[in-house]
Amino acid sequence: DTRAWGLMFSFIGSVFLAFYMAINRPMILLAGITLMTATNILLNWLLIFGNWGFPEMGIEGAALASNLADEKASQADISIAPILTSRVGKE
Repeated sequence: DTRAWGLMFSFIGSVFLAFYMAINRPMILLAGITLMTATNILLNWLLIFGNWGFPEMGIEGAALASNLADEKASQADISIAPILTSRVGKE
């Protein structure tokens, strides 16, 4: 149930994946996926096992960590897209 709330961010990620491939910017994808993976690993460690004072949530923590990592990657994609779009065709 918790993971279902993150589907919107996964969809946004898919849209930006297609966008960055279309404008031939695969390194941006690499950076975004690396950010998402690192965030997910850290949040999983914190939320599944309850490290550093976080509540021990088990599988719900894993779902929440995935949602938050997807959200962070979507925020990064949304913030950089206008910069790249303004440069398309000027190179």
